[in-house]
Amino acid sequence: MRFGASFLDFELPLNVAFHRSLGDSLLYISSMLHRDLPLNYSTIVQKVYLLKSSQLNVSSELLMALSSCQQAVQCGQIHLDKPVFNTVSEAVKNADANTSIIFVPAGFAADAIMEAAEAGVQTIIAITEGIPVSDMTRVSQYLENKSCTLIGPNCPGIITPDEAKVGIMPGFVFKKGRVGLVSKSGTLTYEAADQIVKQGLGISTAVGIGGDPIIGTTTKDAIELFMNDDDTDCIVMIGEIGGQLETDAAKWVAKNGNKKPIVGFIAGETAPKGRTMGHAGAIVGGAEDTAEAKKKVMKECGIHVVDSPAEIGKKVAEIL
Repeated sequence: MRFGASFLDFELPLNVAFHRSLGDSLLYISSMLHRDLPLNYSTIVQKVYLLKSSQLNVSSELLMALSSCQQAVQCGQIHLDKPVFNTVSEAVKNADANTSIIFVPAGFAADAIMEAAEAGVQTIIAITEGIPVSDMTRVSQYLENKSCTLIGPNCPGIITPDEAKVGIMPGFVFKKGRVGLVSKSGTLTYEAADQIVKQGLGISTAVGIGGDPIIGTTTKDAIELFMNDDDTDCIVMIGEIGGQLETDAAKWVAKNGNKKPIVGFIAGETAPKGRTMGHAGAIVGGAEDTAEAKKKVMKECGIHVVDSPAEIGKKVAEIL
């Protein structure tokens, strides 16, 4: 699956608009700068250098870094050979930015997502974890009338090996191939990709959809795109306890025809009921939220379910 073509409908090389933010997490450019909140510019600059230097090794064009910082780069300057803008809309207008990656602290991330959408950014990758559910409810409603795709929040991002990466996953793990990967878990995304590569196969596109209760792109959304993608022959679906995303995806597969084999795994089988395990969405709220119940539905819908993440790569190789 081409990250820049059929999957998210934008072309390579990507023009990635980097957000700058309040706090020591990183890089957000927004009107929230006008609020009277403490800024740790030195830490932000360190994050900019670390993140942007590593990202320059991939094909993405990084267009926005950090602005209006008294001890850092200013709007209108060039930083790491890339122009710096004060707002997302300026980046879209002046540099045709079509993708935004957001690391904004949780309290401000919802505004960052909505600013990117308002500016006309087509693809928004929200890495931030811990955004309040009430904020994401507002974001979800706001995006209903916007022509953009949101990946996350609380996700590792998305990668098409050898073509483009917008996220925090270790790119060296991913090798080009024809296995699509969709996962709630960032760590298990890397683990599954590594296993698949070691089986002599590779990844078409890997999508970390995020583990929060309210996210942009769902498991079903990603499965549907992979099913219709000419560059994907097999799909790996990694889910967790809590919610109905995996069940909805499995039922969609059964209803619309399982055109490609799917290998599925559900994490959290031994998690105590009622306790959040890691991700905010990983909590068993009822009988249908358990790993056992989800795996049962997936098997009934024709998905190849494995009981351990260590079996994912072997099962994919066995099927292909």
